[in-house]
Amino acid sequence: MKSIPSALAAILLLGASLAHAEEPISETIDAQIQRDLHYHIAELADDAYEGREPGTPGEDKTIAWLQRHFAALGTQPGNGGSWVQEVPITAVTSAPDAVLSIRGPDFSASVQLQNTLADSLSRNVAALIPGVTHPDEVIIYTAHWDHLGVRPGEEGDNIYNGASDNASGVAGLLAIARQLLAQDTAPERSILFLAVTAEESGLLGSKYYSENPIFPAAKTVANFNMDNIAAGNLGRTRDVAVVGYGNSELENYLARAAEAQGRVVVQEPYPEKGSYYRSDHFSLAQVGIPALYLTNATDSVKHGKAWGDERLKDYTANHYHKPSDEYDPAWDLSGAAQEVMLLLQMGRELAGNRDFPNWHEGVEFKRARDASLQR
Repeated sequence: MKSIPSALAAILLLGASLAHAEEPISETIDAQIQRDLHYHIAELADDAYEGREPGTPGEDKTIAWLQRHFAALGTQPGNGGSWVQEVPITAVTSAPDAVLSIRGPDFSASVQLQNTLADSLSRNVAALIPGVTHPDEVIIYTAHWDHLGVRPGEEGDNIYNGASDNASGVAGLLAIARQLLAQDTAPERSILFLAVTAEESGLLGSKYYSENPIFPAAKTVANFNMDNIAAGNLGRTRDVAVVGYGNSELENYLARAAEAQGRVVVQEPYPEKGSYYRSDHFSLAQVGIPALYLTNATDSVKHGKAWGDERLKDYTANHYHKPSDEYDPAWDLSGAAQEVMLLLQMGRELAGNRDFPNWHEGVEFKRARDASLQR
């Protein structure tokens, strides 16, 4: 459980505020991005947001924060005249008095459960930078804003703040928006920043978007997804890990951007875990949109790969989906900033050309992409 005092936060964040979107900036892009990441993670992972569970006051605070800051940066409402896309969700609550009956001697068992279903509306947040030449074509950056909320029945710290998962990814959206809006020329294609709801409940927000898109799949150039980009706080790495390595032509863009950083592209460490199917890019991939999802590389520049592997394992075992996934001002977010800069560069390149990347032959999503591009 953690709440950062406002005075300390102000010092730590070098005066970051709504107004700093318009301040002259002399620091490097890397420093700007790290500052933005610290600022937004500290806020969104604060106890006041109650773990950002959909359908709670924590959602209301999160949505208000995102709308306010996207507007301050200079983006436009991304869903017509609205900052949000409403998403229907159904909550399932099991009664605490479930009955288990066991009989013998041949043994039989029965379970009686009483579930309560409650329909409600949650919200995706959509912010837009319109393209100046091809505004009907779009690159989409996604990150889920939700986490696991508060668990009243648990003793001790029962707020699941989700600092890395996924306040860090949402902070990445805002950091990229700032950089794109600060460049001298506006993008030729549109850029949509989509902070989606209910990822932790089964990718519900991104699935709803894919079925009710603001931009059709045929006009969507690519999706770049950010999820848990601060896991383990590994600092800068020599490698870039891709979930679903070898799937799409987006990796050509990634290879160029990674080479410019002096890094190499590698396959995710545990592909057998099926991580490609467990984050929001998958919803867009299912309708054919080429989607790139980077995961935490571990070859630490300072400490080496063995150290990075152990550090990431410790996060997964002891902090992932636990109340201890909390923000610490001492976090080294230089590695997260590396990832943000890669995605920023790829988005810039695609926003300025006429490419429509595709999946490689044999990939399950290619048929849907081919069909959409023929319409």
